[in-house]
Amino acid sequence: MDIVIDGVIGWDFNASDFREQLKSAKGDDLNIQISSPGGSIFEGFTIFDLIVKYKKDFPLSQVNITSFGISASMASIIALAGDKHIVFGNTVYIIHNSWTIEVGDKHVLIKTADILDNLDLIAARVYSEKSGKKLSEIELIQNEETYFYGQEIIDSGFADEIIKREDDSEKDEKVSFAKNAVSETILKLKNNNDYDFRADCLKIVTLIPELKEIEKKDLLTAVADKNIKTEVKRMTPDELKQQFPDTYNTIVSIGIEREYERVKSHIVMGKGAGNIEMAVKNIEDKKEFTSSITAEYMAEGMKTKEIKNRIADNVETGSHTGDDDEADTLEYTKQLKKKMGVK
Repeated sequence: MDIVIDGVIGWDFNASDFREQLKSAKGDDLNIQISSPGGSIFEGFTIFDLIVKYKKDFPLSQVNITSFGISASMASIIALAGDKHIVFGNTVYIIHNSWTIEVGDKHVLIKTADILDNLDLIAARVYSEKSGKKLSEIELIQNEETYFYGQEIIDSGFADEIIKREDDSEKDEKVSFAKNAVSETILKLKNNNDYDFRADCLKIVTLIPELKEIEKKDLLTAVADKNIKTEVKRMTPDELKQQFPDTYNTIVSIGIEREYERVKSHIVMGKGAGNIEMAVKNIEDKKEFTSSITAEYMAEGMKTKEIKNRIADNVETGSHTGDDDEADTLEYTKQLKKKMGVK
């Protein structure tokens, strides 16, 4: 039986949805597909526990969970509930600490922090059991908001199998590693003027088998030069394309892939929050998809949900205010709905 968990957990897909689908499984093998940036911790753990219970109730059944595109935050925990976690070469897997939105005095905030600590520990035990890593190591991974890509998910112990294209080979795997090396080198160059990247360039040359021999020789010669940092920094995109076309194409490919994932993540969260205009603005402002941005979407979704609930309550209970108050209330609701993007 196939089950698809798509979108934000607790908004686009709820534990009650999952429970209903499990009712018709009746001991069948489960193939669960996940494509989610995360969502509600409690909804997510309910889904996790339902999978664990299903395996206990039907010990002969096989539960395979495949991550498509992204399994982040709470989704990264659900992905580990089955017998096997399967990923693709371009799957993004993100682990970070739990977070919430709270209002109150210092006692309330301290209590909330304690709750988050306990939730992080529960999650850490799941990650530790799957990967074999110590809890102290998992805690560091959570604190750093760590990203894993494709083969890295396997190497870190958070997945059991990777699906590649039929024509993929060890050569393609090296190219994938080389792409990451190129991306990391460019990022370091951007953020640190004193960064000496000769060693990293050597790794890149070794990893990219498509580079022609003459290009390898030229790049190795350049790396050995003391002035390599100055020369490369002054190289224009056209010059890079002419001198190292394969490296140029690799960099362009990385940019396209990451931009696609960035735009997709904003759109998914914008829809979940009921404010696609917010997502469009974040895309146009070139905002990266981070935990703080996720928090903004979650807060917006809560506001939207609260507005809808208040509107529904008003419709059910009716208004007990005077005509003027009722008019003011309706106008206020209209303006608030417009501001929040609720139709």
